[in-house]
Amino acid sequence: MLTSIVFAFGHVASGDLALVAYDVVFIIINSVMYGFIYHKTGNLWLSTAAHFIANLAVILGLLQI
Repeated sequence: MLTSIVFAFGHVASGDLALVAYDVVFIIINSVMYGFIYHKTGNLWLSTAAHFIANLAVILGLLQI
């Protein structure tokens, strides 16, 4: 969990405080999820694929706006 918090704060961007806080919270949640996937499977590639799919979903969602 501590690693996820440090990871999230490494991704902090400038901008509206509420939006930045929202982003940090979801980065923490995603980071914990990727760690859980790795812990359960022992497969870093599966965790990396989950991260890629999540990023792709966000990009595709932003393109729909």
